[in-house]
Amino acid sequence: MKYLIIILFFISEVQAQPYFSTPPYPTEGSKVVPALSEPEQTEIEVAVPEEAPLKKHSKDHRAETFGTVMVGYQFITSWLPSKKTLSYTHNFNQKWSLEAEYSWASIGFPIVGIDLGSIKEKRFTLQARRFVGNSFNFTFGGAVNEFKARLGSDFIDNLGHEINSDFTVQNLGITLGLGNRWQLENGFTLGIDWLRLNIPVYETKLEDKVLESVGSEGDRDDIKKVIRAVNHIPTFVLLGVNLGYSF
Repeated sequence: MKYLIIILFFISEVQAQPYFSTPPYPTEGSKVVPALSEPEQTEIEVAVPEEAPLKKHSKDHRAETFGTVMVGYQFITSWLPSKKTLSYTHNFNQKWSLEAEYSWASIGFPIVGIDLGSIKEKRFTLQARRFVGNSFNFTFGGAVNEFKARLGSDFIDNLGHEINSDFTVQNLGITLGLGNRWQLENGFTLGIDWLRLNIPVYETKLEDKVLESVGSEGDRDDIKKVIRAVNHIPTFVLLGVNLGYSF
């Protein structure tokens, strides 16, 4: 009976001792520092890397910018080749923009077999750009074309004097085209007009009083042919390159 009492007392003392699931923290004077445990990654976290930032394209930059200012050069165009251009484009969203463009060129040699001392051509274009995808776009709108020429020394008046006078043709037409426009993150913008047609529709101005001074009936007919061609034959642009900045 005595031994049974001792055994029960020992068991009760053991059960009363606290149980630690982790090692106790060190005391103030202890030099032992418990190791810090790092959280373990699950198999899913190891297999799936952190999501990389999405790369932005021209359509994203276009939607984030207000407008674009550009200078350009049209290598192949009529009536006069090698036109210079200035333009401003207002960006509405990824798909739509509205562009105002001014182009001009001048030469001083004969055209279509007629001695014209000098020729100046100007074109004011207001066109919408409808983007399909990232950079490819269709253009459509209106254009005012002005053709101004000065007669050369081959023309003489009714008294046999050389004529050195101007005539001007201006008309309103529609414009259709297609191209690409790339906008980078730093604002740099490159545009290419692959093809554009300008179709004259309505004559708005004609200054041809010079015809009254031309002595030869054949010369008058030649000048009239030029005027009719400017007013009725569509002009075109092939490979127009534009460089600018979007803001």
